[in-house]
Amino acid sequence: MKSEILNYLLDCCDKYCKSFGKCHNCNHPTRMSCNDKCKSCLEEIHFPVRHPYGRRDYDCDKLINYYVCDYLNKYSSEMLYMINKSDFLKNYDKYNVLSIGSGACPDLIALDAYINNNNESKKICYTGIDVNYRWKSIQDVITSYYNLKAVNFEFNYEDFSQFDVWNKKFNIIVVQYLFSYLYFSKNYHIIQDIIIKIIDYINSIDQSVTVFVNDVNSNKMGRDFWIYLFENNLRDAQLKKYYFETNNTNDYKRVGIKHDDNNVLFEFPNDFDFDYYEPWQYCSSVQVAIKT
Repeated sequence: MKSEILNYLLDCCDKYCKSFGKCHNCNHPTRMSCNDKCKSCLEEIHFPVRHPYGRRDYDCDKLINYYVCDYLNKYSSEMLYMINKSDFLKNYDKYNVLSIGSGACPDLIALDAYINNNNESKKICYTGIDVNYRWKSIQDVITSYYNLKAVNFEFNYEDFSQFDVWNKKFNIIVVQYLFSYLYFSKNYHIIQDIIIKIIDYINSIDQSVTVFVNDVNSNKMGRDFWIYLFENNLRDAQLKKYYFETNNTNDYKRVGIKHDDNNVLFEFPNDFDFDYYEPWQYCSSVQVAIKT
């Protein structure tokens, strides 16, 4: 399927990367010279076990834009697989979304596709929280795209623990590729704090709430830890787990229900530069969907 917003973002980010040229004064932690493609830095961020001395954060503007071209189709596809498979959203009359670790908003792209595929005209109110202010340039592009559409935005660049967001009524809460980052950096207490706050919120609010968690399918990156916290602290809620079968899937990664396919769901633009980027074209995450 085609996604106008995804293609728009890919085009904008590709133009930025191509116009940026070679990085100068590279801020890589080992002070290595830039290789101009950013792929190695993304590899270090997403697979820190393999690269103990590598880059840890999206702290480079060119890297942020390269990331969008390389990973956004994968992450958006994973979210859409979970939305479709869980079938948790069909009875909502509008979507009030809290996205924790929103980044380039793959959850919004998936929700946009879900609405279009089901011929809905429901309104989206989207609150994104991400401690990394560098995502603002990407989120500004997203906001400008939706300027004339039925989407209201609020983005915040604060530490989640310092941001009081629970006075609003959300019916969708998304956490995407955040717990694995926190787990590897040994911030276990922050994972627990986020999960307890989510559970306290959905237990206290007088409406149905859906929680979607999408993250790395590896026990070394915290999968068993955060799933355990949800399963052992929830009450009176449906919880479904999903995984994608890939070439390296073993019994330890077969958590819950297998998705029927693992191919990305969105078409790349016809002029997408596959020589410059190396985008993932299959999905690989583990997922938890919860509904009260």
